[in-house]
Formats: sequence, structure tokens, C-alpha cells
Amino acid sequence: DQEFGRFIAELKRRGLYERALMFFVGDHGEEFLEHGQFTHGKTVFDELIRIPMIVKFPGRRDAGKRVKQQVQEVDVLPTVLQEMGLPVPTPPAIAGHPLQAVVAGSAPESPAVSEISHRGYVAHGMRTSRDKYVQRFSPEEDELYFDLQQDPQEKTSRLEANRERARMLKAAGEAAMVSDPFRHNVRAEGRGDYE
Repeated sequence: DQEFGRFIAELKRRGLYERALMFFVGDHGEEFLEHGQFTHGKTVFDELIRIPMIVKFPGRRDAGKRVKQQVQEVDVLPTVLQEMGLPVPTPPAIAGHPLQAVVAGSAPESPAVSEISHRGYVAHGMRTSRDKYVQRFSPEEDELYFDLQQDPQEKTSRLEANRERARMLKAAGEAAMVSDPFRHNVRAEGRGDYE
């Protein structure tokens, strides 16, 4: 807090604060046994993926306004581009959407994809403001569906009673997943030995 305060004070001292666009975000949450784990990097439950995002627009625009609508970290880049008056590419060139429309209350809520692949823990999911689908691959192998209106703590999966909705969220999540840009496929053709 002290160091962040020094940073803000220096921006003000240099006359940059009022015209600055700033984002204050976390990279992940922490689990404290809500679902039987400690730390992070093991699940996509809300205590790990719902993180703070504070946006300061230039000139105190919308200062103090709280927005309940779900947004994502991928919305930072298009927000900066729009604020700078630059063209905002549409998906799939970038994944996010400018937050200016969200703050104004004129943007539909986008579902959010979450994924983890860390030290043997592999899972992905799709979250809306009302429900969430999770598919775990390792070390557990199962599917979960949570009605976040009735069960915001994600304690009881209601997959069996909501198979069709879970199927829709699963398909949307898989369609939104970006393929690994570092994956390379090599195919050798022709006769001879290859090493």
C-alpha cells in the first residue's frame, strides 16, 4: 500500500495523474480451504478466478462508480485502445471488449473462460453471472455445474439437473479456448529414416 501510494503521489506531483488511465488488477485469487485446497494454481473455483479490477479513467470520469457486471482481464487492451482513440480490433484478433460501454451500462455481459494447467492440475470452465460449468481433467476427472444464484459458494454441483445448459456452456468454453501459439507440428514425408 505504501509503495502504491508513493507511485500515485509521484504521478500527481508530475501532473500526470488526472489524465492517466490506470488499471489495478490481481492475477489470481487464493484458496483457503473453501474447496479443500490452499494457495492457488489448482482449481478454477471463484475464490481463484474472481479478482479485483479497479479502473481509473482520465479526468475523474465515472469516479466512485461500482459495476457489478462480469468483465475480464482481456478487456484491458481494448479499453486502452478505445481511450486513446485507436481502432479496436474485433475477435478473434483480440479477445476482449472495451470497458467504456460496460461502465455506461450499454454492453451485454460476456461469459468468461477460465483454465488451469499447472503442476498436474488441469481444468477449464465457462462462467456467466448466473452459472458456471467446469471440466476437470487432472487429478480429478469430472464435470461440474453450479447455479451461482442459488449456490454462490460453489458447494453443490447440479450437473444432472442441468445437462443441456452445461453442454451449452461447455461448447462455448471450448470454442473460446485459444490454441497454444507455441505448439508446433512437424510432419516428415518420403522414404528414409528420420531422427
